[in-house]
Amino acid sequence: MINFTVVSPSAAGYITAFPYLASQPLAATVNYSAGDIRGNLAIVRLDQGASAPEMSVYSFAQTHLVADVTGYFINPQATSLNCTNTTVQSFTIAASSVNFFNNPNCPAGYAAVTPYCWTAASGVYSQGSGYNANAPGNATFCSWQNTTASSQTVFGGNVCCRVPGR
Repeated sequence: MINFTVVSPSAAGYITAFPYLASQPLAATVNYSAGDIRGNLAIVRLDQGASAPEMSVYSFAQTHLVADVTGYFINPQATSLNCTNTTVQSFTIAASSVNFFNNPNCPAGYAAVTPYCWTAASGVYSQGSGYNANAPGNATFCSWQNTTASSQTVFGGNVCCRVPGR
């Protein structure tokens, strides 16, 4: 993104900015009158080849030209996910009961990809896991059935991922 400003052109005309060695387009980047000081913000594609020059500018009339680069775009790059696990949290489930527990939240900037639920207790069965729509922050849960005559311990957590920035 470039802000082009023409300063005191000798006659009415226009400038056109375009990639180096490309054909000049028919559209003008800035139209001007003789003696003007006139600017326009433009997005100009640059030459992606190995040459050092990346842009050409054509001017219909002789003029001073000021160009301020205000930003740029880069091609997207495939990046692998950056993942982490939450701390495993333990929960106690009462004897002969069914219950669910919300797992620990992901760190800021990460999203839960999958909850994980486990126990070493015999007679305690997973009833499923998923996302709790009634809890803020897209919490995940583990659901359990305890078929024993005593309280048992179950565990839950999350695999949390994000797309890393550049």
